Amino acid sequence: MKYEQFKTATLVALIGLSLFFTYQLWTYQPNLQALESESGESGNYADSMIGEERLITDLIQPSSMILHKDLEGYALMNPLNNRYDQTLTTLRQYQFEHAISADPVTTSAEGIELRFPDELPLQSLLAYFDGNYDQMNTSREVNRLLVYVTEEDTVNFTFASSEKEEFMSLRTTMPASDLKNLIYATDTESELATEVVKENDSTYLLLRNDIYVPTEKQVVRIYDYRLRNDEEMPMLINQRLFNDTDVPRANQLNGEYLFTDGSRTVTHDSTISYLNYSYPYSTDSQEESNRHIVEVAQEFINVTGGWTDQYAIDQVNKKDATDQAEFRLYVNHLPVFEHRLTTTSSDQDRMKMYVTRAGTQVVSMGRPLFQLEDRYTEQEREVSSGLDAVNQIKKSSTILWEDVTDIRLGYKATMTSSKRADLTPTWFYQLDGEWEAVVRSDEELTE
Repeated sequence: MKYEQFKTATLVALIGLSLFFTYQLWTYQPNLQALESESGESGNYADSMIGEERLITDLIQPSSMILHKDLEGYALMNPLNNRYDQTLTTLRQYQFEHAISADPVTTSAEGIELRFPDELPLQSLLAYFDGNYDQMNTSREVNRLLVYVTEEDTVNFTFASSEKEEFMSLRTTMPASDLKNLIYATDTESELATEVVKENDSTYLLLRNDIYVPTEKQVVRIYDYRLRNDEEMPMLINQRLFNDTDVPRANQLNGEYLFTDGSRTVTHDSTISYLNYSYPYSTDSQEESNRHIVEVAQEFINVTGGWTDQYAIDQVNKKDATDQAEFRLYVNHLPVFEHRLTTTSSDQDRMKMYVTRAGTQVVSMGRPLFQLEDRYTEQEREVSSGLDAVNQIKKSSTILWEDVTDIRLGYKATMTSSKRADLTPTWFYQLDGEWEAVVRSDEELTE
């Protein structure tokens, strides 16, 4: 009798376990919170963000703003002056009325020219100016914009691609008098005396690959930043990148932590505080994405932890079926480039993020693992003029002036330790798509 009771109890227990495990299978979800930190403690990162989600319009930054004053000539707007921001804000508040036939300006003009670091999706720039127009082709790319007064005393926005030599024009609600007030503002201290140091013979203003540089010295602040290295930051990003599996344990070698699930790989280089993600992708399919790489990159960074500090679209590289978007750190509208005190095994510029796509798949990403925190202004420095920078380049025996495509004032970031970064104003030149500091043989081009 007792044996029969034991069998009955055992059978009931087995049925109960079967029902329990069946329920667990039906309701199972991958454990996305099972990441072990380097200290061995489990972290909950499912709802955490290291930064914030941003729109593409938050990531657009003109590389220069040029005032065209018709017969009075032109001037660069000083990005360090409040008038720079105020002008951008004013231009963005007017609406587009309708598209018009392309109206490229061929001679001098009364207008404001905005140049962007690289070819950007037209749709994104329209959104940047809080406008849209459904009846036109917005799939094209542009890197120039001229806002100008027409012969009819109206205001047009003409977008252009200097690479593809294409134009698109829109009539706006902006009164001509408002634009003229922006061009001829009495605040002339915000304007820099300017010279064109390289020009071509294009008929159209927006297709001229002219290089404008200020002819006078500028006073620019030097910054000393404390860096915040959040210990949870790399772990959180890992959790998002390995989004359908538990994050693998780390293998450590020479200060570098490597995580891989056999297909995706993430490395945290603690020496340079940088993260690299790789997801090699190969397929015989010729499928291509119809989404722009800038849009894909912006969304990918949004969902893998978000944005920290102020980044802006800096460069778009396309080669065969591979696209890459780079976003550079900006401080006071000036781009920041890293300067290495010593040679390291990595040549990664830690002042930028990048996302690479092959076909329709994101195959790599890189981003710094630190954030700018407290800022200390030590002093102001008088920086040599852009014209002096050009003359120094021309004197160089290693730089071919004909190959230089742009010159910009920016910040040279020197990482004095893992906790601090010094930002020094420096002139940079662009050659073969890369930016290099302009230097004398004995010192930086600053005085």
